[in-house]
Amino acid sequence: MAEKNGFTVRELEFMGLIPYGSKNAKKRADLARLIGLNPLNRNDIRDLDRLTESCRKKGAPICASKRQPYGLYFPSDNSERIQATAHLRAEASKYMRLIKTLEMAPLPTEIGK
Repeated sequence: MAEKNGFTVRELEFMGLIPYGSKNAKKRADLARLIGLNPLNRNDIRDLDRLTESCRKKGAPICASKRQPYGLYFPSDNSERIQATAHLRAEASKYMRLIKTLEMAPLPTEIGK
């Protein structure tokens, strides 16, 4: 597949559908439909998520809104970037606490005890 600036044609087409600004966030289901995927099909949504992740790994600052309007967007300014990363930092912190708890907890000798 042809590439431009490291992105495939499909990735470029997908990113062309993502709006700028959190107020314009586009739902994953809507984006899925626009690229020919069925949002009711789990495998198609996983494909959409893989496509999003691939774009992010290549440097596209695709943000996800956890508040209305829900969906994906490119940050229109630095405050939107900070808001999007704050959620990710909170999630990472939560998982790091869980990892520490699991690592430090004594192993049970029997299930349920």
